[in-house]
Amino acid sequence: MAAQREKQIHLSEDQRESILSLIAEHKSAILGKMHDPASITKKQEAWEKVTGSFNALYPHLPPRNTSQLKRAFEYIRTKVKKEHSLYIRKRSATGGGPPPTPPRHSPLAAAASLLMENELAYAEKQYDSAVSQYASTCIN
Repeated sequence: MAAQREKQIHLSEDQRESILSLIAEHKSAILGKMHDPASITKKQEAWEKVTGSFNALYPHLPPRNTSQLKRAFEYIRTKVKKEHSLYIRKRSATGGGPPPTPPRHSPLAAAASLLMENELAYAEKQYDSAVSQYASTCIN
């Protein structure tokens, strides 16, 4: 039977904010889209620095490993992306009425959305390919 891993205490809001601020220091390496060996090495080194700095900030707590911090960051990222895509869907919906209000992010989500501004801007520029095909046939 596989050994059970020890259950960790959940990250506090303050710890999540610390993760985001540490990631912001290494934003280009961690959030870079390159997948060549040099970039992968830089990402791993950046995550190791983030992990070391995070554990140094909280010496009274059990140390976290890199995969735990990555998972925490991915959870925050996914949450912000879901909120943003829901707003985009509401904004582009038809049916009249007043436009939807932009999402009111918590301070944590606002910090994460600043880190992810390129990803969120790209999501807004997505469009329906059927519309472009229709437009190109009408022009020709």
